[in-house]
Amino acid sequence: MDQMAIEEQFEAWKSAVNSQLADLDANYQTWEAINNLNLNPERFNTAPYFWDSARRTYIERLILGLWSGVADGKKKSASLRKLLDFCTEHQIELFEFSNVRRRVIGRKQESDADEIRDLENLTRRNSLDAMGLEQLSVSLNAARKSLQGWRNKVLAHRELAYVIGSRSVSDDYPLTPGEIRKVIDESWDVLRTLDAAYSNVEFMTGVFSSIPSEIESLTQ
Repeated sequence: MDQMAIEEQFEAWKSAVNSQLADLDANYQTWEAINNLNLNPERFNTAPYFWDSARRTYIERLILGLWSGVADGKKKSASLRKLLDFCTEHQIELFEFSNVRRRVIGRKQESDADEIRDLENLTRRNSLDAMGLEQLSVSLNAARKSLQGWRNKVLAHRELAYVIGSRSVSDDYPLTPGEIRKVIDESWDVLRTLDAAYSNVEFMTGVFSSIPSEIESLTQ
């Protein structure tokens, strides 16, 4: 794979992960807003079966999405974890100083010497070597076992011991809302770091929406 093909694949892959992560972030906000209705029984009881079903549907979709979009390590996966493997394999083409300098500075005139120097300094500060990529991978490992357990035991598949037996997936694979939120936030951090190292640009991350107020308006 030549330089241009590597860059095109990285950009397309990163964009796909960004889109899925934005969707998952919105899912979390929706689940959280519905869950908060429990604090106001009068509103929750306007349609208790609907709100309880919606809450379970969103959290299940969120866990499955975080596994496939962030944590899955299978060879053909398009996850963020595998994107980091791709970045490690092509660290020189993507993040080596001369290649980043070419993307960032391009055809700027020599008369822009001060701007070029500032951009070069920023490129060095944002540089990402193999060790830095490894540290990014480690940051995604915290909840990986729990996400995989929930997916394999009760969501994508239903294991008998957890359906009619005495085992509890919550006990064997603990996963709190705070840990799910942390996976989303750390995934945004990884994408932001990759983007800065690749092009010196930190894109806007997160989801800015009116989801809580929209959910609240449905109960009025």
